[in-house]
Amino acid sequence: MKAFLDILKPNQLIYPNTVGYDWNQVDVNRPQGHPYYHWLQTNQGEGVVNIDNKSIILSKNDGILITPFTPHKYQSDQFWTTNFITICGYASIFFQKQLGEKKYFVLRESSCVDKDIYNLTNKLDSSCDDAQISLQTYKIFLDILHGVQQVSAEGYKSIPICWEIKNYIDDNYMEKISIKKIGRLFNISPQYIIKVFKQAFNISPYRYLTKKRISEAEKLLISNKDLLISEVANLVGFDGASHFIDVFKRVENCTPLEFRLIYYQGADFNHE
Repeated sequence: MKAFLDILKPNQLIYPNTVGYDWNQVDVNRPQGHPYYHWLQTNQGEGVVNIDNKSIILSKNDGILITPFTPHKYQSDQFWTTNFITICGYASIFFQKQLGEKKYFVLRESSCVDKDIYNLTNKLDSSCDDAQISLQTYKIFLDILHGVQQVSAEGYKSIPICWEIKNYIDDNYMEKISIKKIGRLFNISPQYIIKVFKQAFNISPYRYLTKKRISEAEKLLISNKDLLISEVANLVGFDGASHFIDVFKRVENCTPLEFRLIYYQGADFNHE
């Protein structure tokens, strides 16, 4: 059982405010919600989360991501241990764009997040540097985000071509991809691709490709500060640095360089 509470790192892009693994969970009531994105997951036993007039049972490996300032409480009438993390930092202002407008997200059988939190508590226990802690925290958010995206598309798994196209984009985002090229590859019309992809994932193939490239670019910007912006642009499939910068700024309201500066120096700037 490990827990780290009230971690204060105001200059970090993304960082855990609290994190715990296999924690002996007590009853919690937050009528005003939590100020940060809060992930709660059952490790052993079973608990109940009351949120938005619903009661959600969390069995082993089930988890819930609760958005900031969403009232909630949770309790159990049995022995209950949990894994949890609250995520703060400059990057958290971007989360809503990626997650959408819902107040909470329930993920079943999220064993990968369980392992991520275990690894993070070990890093904190061994006094790893802030950059490693931040990277592991970002990985946790990305794994939760991936789970949320899968759940949102659950009702459309009967259209397998959508998943084939999505997997193709995930595997080839660094290459030159167009709707026409995908159409030729799968022998279907561009219009049909756009229609079924948007039905399944609530996003166009082009926007999904853009978000995928930006997400991968952010990983590179954080993990390798020696890479030039033009090199990052090339590695994730943009035609050049100017195009990359324009798209990045449109998606994240900051330039790639500003994004990197926030992470490494805690530089402050205004988001419009």
